[in-house]
Amino acid sequence: MDNNTLVIGFLIDYIEEHITDEISLDILAYASGYSQYHMHRMFTGLVGITLHQYIKRRQLTEAAKSLIFTDKRIIEIALDAGYESQQAFTLAFKDMYKQAPQRFRHNRLFRPIQLKFEVSENLTNLKGDRIMDIEVIEKGEINLVGYKANTKKGFFVIPRLWHKLHEGKNNIKNRMDLDYVV
Repeated sequence: MDNNTLVIGFLIDYIEEHITDEISLDILAYASGYSQYHMHRMFTGLVGITLHQYIKRRQLTEAAKSLIFTDKRIIEIALDAGYESQQAFTLAFKDMYKQAPQRFRHNRLFRPIQLKFEVSENLTNLKGDRIMDIEVIEKGEINLVGYKANTKKGFFVIPRLWHKLHEGKNNIKNRMDLDYVV
């Protein structure tokens, strides 16, 4: 492995060991011996998201796990995830999981959003791309609803399609989950 990959591996391990602590770029830069700027560029280039995004996604994934597998109060989970209030935690959680922590706990379905990023030798030439483990799961028949558009003139049409879908989602027959549109 090259040095950059080793540094990223160190950062990820450090984040995992301190997932319930406050983790800042200053702390990570000091621990790794790199400048914030260089460390941030290396991490984003290899992992594909910023350090801040990775940390928040990991903390919220661990919080989601705690909601399902422990009886901890939501405020305790919020504090463990690095939030100063339950309200701030709830807003961030809803943004990532599309439902409030209380409802997520009630549904009892753990879906990890950001698992620990695994660094390996074949990642040295990625330049921001990601390797995904693909798992084929066979399901019964499903019906999908969607819209089609041409992006030759730009991707600005995608937000319009999402808006159109959300405007018309209540007219979709036989929806299974009325609060969630994928």
